[in-house]
Amino acid sequence: MNPMKEDGAKFLFVLCILALAARLVPAALYIDVPNLPHDMQYYLEHAKFFGEGKPYDRVQSNGLGVVYGPLSLASYWAWVSVFGTNYFTLKLMPIIFDVLTIILVYLIALKAAGLQAAKYASFLYAFSYLALLSAGALGNDDHMFLFFLM
Repeated sequence: MNPMKEDGAKFLFVLCILALAARLVPAALYIDVPNLPHDMQYYLEHAKFFGEGKPYDRVQSNGLGVVYGPLSLASYWAWVSVFGTNYFTLKLMPIIFDVLTIILVYLIALKAAGLQAAKYASFLYAFSYLALLSAGALGNDDHMFLFFLM
């Protein structure tokens, strides 16, 4: 294997482990809430409808229309079927997709601008305050969509 590729692979592996740890810490700290925050309840509601074969393109219980596509609903339904509806475990799916997005950022930057740019770009994304807060503390689904958009 090329020494440059080995160096990049080691860097990416260590970066992903550190980024995962940086997201798991706030995920574990921010779990003491009386109800599921933001839209998490709606994700689960529509994932349940999807799993039961019911149409998911109905109006939510809060009166707003559903904007989640079948891939998102299928992902949540499968995740909840395996791990349940504990808030911490629900936040793990966006965290995993966010860490996978770091790999995509690295690969896109590597192809576009070389190894150094790939390291800088993936490092900046890995420890971006918004990514840490959004995926780790809140568990927003935006990281799943970002992963599939890339």
